[in-house]
Amino acid sequence: TTGAGDTFKKIFGSLSLDMIDHSYCPLYLVPPGASYAESKEVTYLSSDLKNDTLHLLYVGKLCAKNGSSLRLVHFRNSEKDEYDVKDTIAIMESYFPDVNYHIEIIDTDDFFQSIKELVTSDPKNLIVLSTKHRNIFQNLFHKSVTEFAALNSISPLLILSDKTIEP
Repeated sequence: TTGAGDTFKKIFGSLSLDMIDHSYCPLYLVPPGASYAESKEVTYLSSDLKNDTLHLLYVGKLCAKNGSSLRLVHFRNSEKDEYDVKDTIAIMESYFPDVNYHIEIIDTDDFFQSIKELVTSDPKNLIVLSTKHRNIFQNLFHKSVTEFAALNSISPLLILSDKTIEP
């Protein structure tokens, strides 16, 4: 599917956004002008890397297979953030010793602005997001980061859901 900003929603209505919410498999979105070729760098965005271990394994395999470097970005927006970089390093060194990676921790008070800056920075790099499925009541109170990224991205997006990967 293709599209950017309001054009995305105007052309495809809610179909693509509905696919994001209900997909059981990885979903690849490529906006106009983004690269279809293999990316030199894969950026994995997470506000909860500690609980995204299965997705991290999926992304690590992707990078190992195509030779991409991996940029792990953790957004921290509170002092109570319990993310420990050692856990991520241990996974990467145990399972993917040949993958070139680096970890960035971004402190932010405006989570959506930080997401927007990353998804609009380079149309050649693949951005990977993981989404958590929420019920209808949870959706009323939480803005979807994945949908926001899809509506604003100039980079190709790979969206993984909690239904995507079986242990």
